[in-house]
Amino acid sequence: MFKNFVLIIILSYCFSINSYSQSRLAHEVAVVFGPAALQSDYSQKTTLSSNLDRLGFGIGIAHFLNFSSNRNPLRETSYFKEHFKLQTSLSYTQFKLKHDSNYIDQNPEATNAKKLKAMYGSTRVTNIGTQLVYQLKNIHDFENTINSFAPYVGLGFFVSKYNVATNSTLNIRDLNNAVYYKYLSPSDGRERGFTTEKKFTVSAAASMGTRYKLSTLQDIMLDVRFQYFNSDWVDGLNPNKNLHPENNNNDWLMWFNVGYIYYLQ
Repeated sequence: MFKNFVLIIILSYCFSINSYSQSRLAHEVAVVFGPAALQSDYSQKTTLSSNLDRLGFGIGIAHFLNFSSNRNPLRETSYFKEHFKLQTSLSYTQFKLKHDSNYIDQNPEATNAKKLKAMYGSTRVTNIGTQLVYQLKNIHDFENTINSFAPYVGLGFFVSKYNVATNSTLNIRDLNNAVYYKYLSPSDGRERGFTTEKKFTVSAAASMGTRYKLSTLQDIMLDVRFQYFNSDWVDGLNPNKNLHPENNNNDWLMWFNVGYIYYLQ
């Protein structure tokens, strides 16, 4: 069912590109990469060293539909066409996860602290989706001005597939002696508050950044993307919220990336 839905989206998008091409709209392609941070149930610390220790990495490709381009002989100048682009992207991020908290630091010999410290995991997230991008600078003005900047913001949604693994350096088969009590209670349709699984979810996304004009056909992009998942299982942990209300937020990530954009003729 889901594969059919994704296939319909891809076919519809390909049809739209073909239709837009016949209307002489321009296309841009980009390659992006950079560090990413996943906010999850694994750590309560917010120190710089802790955040850096949890950084993952992401790569992606993107396509932009440019409604107002120098290569469009119609040169239509409506506000929408001079400031908006449609971005479709495919990205992949991965993270290694472990518990890092003041409780572990303050009680290193406590049984529960040892259980938390022994737990670790990883998750790989693949996203495909689209955003409507608003560029503050007039598109024609930017295209005609080498070494200029064009700040932008974007909003959209993604279909996300996460592949998560959860484990422990202790004997994970002996759950009561290996797993922190918070993760042993049934939660959200799962037998326990931790899991190893491959599933799909959706996410809302917001981006902001800027382009820098290298040449007529080349830009550099600096971008920050915030992505909020409609799931709290992306990191593999989701304690029962009725028993542990402090863990009531879904997972989300922030991706800082740099990209190279090329304008197709």
